Amino acid sequence: RSATVAVQLSSDGRINVFPNPAHGRFTVAVEDAASWEMHLVDPRGRIVPVFVRAEDRDLLVDCSLVAPGPYLLVLERGGERRTALLLLY
Repeated sequence: RSATVAVQLSSDGRINVFPNPAHGRFTVAVEDAASWEMHLVDPRGRIVPVFVRAEDRDLLVDCSLVAPGPYLLVLERGGERRTALLLLY
């Protein structure tokens, strides 16, 4: 049995990440998606390369080559920063 949840966490705004946990791909729903820079950060603090495509209010992320585990998803725009926990399996 597998459980999927959406995460809405951030320091000063809202990020919707789904599915979470994810395998291969996930979506980040955020206003004006193309204006954000996204990073996936591993438990050692290293930025992990992923392919990101912006569509209106969504960032579509291909993480198919990323190892399973917990990651911090970081969105930045100007001086604004938003974060969420993401689990990959």
